[in-house]
Order: sequence, then structure tokens, then C-alpha cells
Amino acid sequence: MRACVLISNIHVPAALAHRHEAQAMAIRDPVSGNAALLLLQTDITSRAELEARMAALTESQLSMLEQMFPRWGRLDGDCRWKD
Repeated sequence: MRACVLISNIHVPAALAHRHEAQAMAIRDPVSGNAALLLLQTDITSRAELEARMAALTESQLSMLEQMFPRWGRLDGDCRWKD
């Protein structure tokens, strides 16, 4: 059976904000044989916060490197060199 992953952001005050990953799977009840829906929810707040911190750190490190070693040009969105 296939699982569906639903990601939704609900706006709440920052102090109460949590991120959750929800999965819904269609299954068969092993006893009755009836179709059922299995719902799983996982709190991924700490993982999302860590990923955001790592992205900010990476961006600041790249900025620092660009200041230390300036380039004469850059790659554009199509990976072509621009002066």
C-alpha cells in the first residue's frame, strides 16, 4: 500500500509553533478484513529548527568566503558564467 505525506504550515504564535509530519495509509483490518485508515503523526520541530540553523550557518560561511576570496564573475541560473 502507498503512504501519503502531508505537510502543512499553520500560523500560530512563535512560542507555540511546532512542525508535524502526518502520514495516512489505507490498510485492511487483520481481524475483520474491513478497510481502514492508519494515521501517523511525528513532531519534526527540532529537526526543522536544526535544518534552518544549518542553512543560515552555511549561508553566512559562503558570504564570509566570498568576502575573503572575491570572484570576478558568477554562474547564472543556467550554470553559465557571468562577468
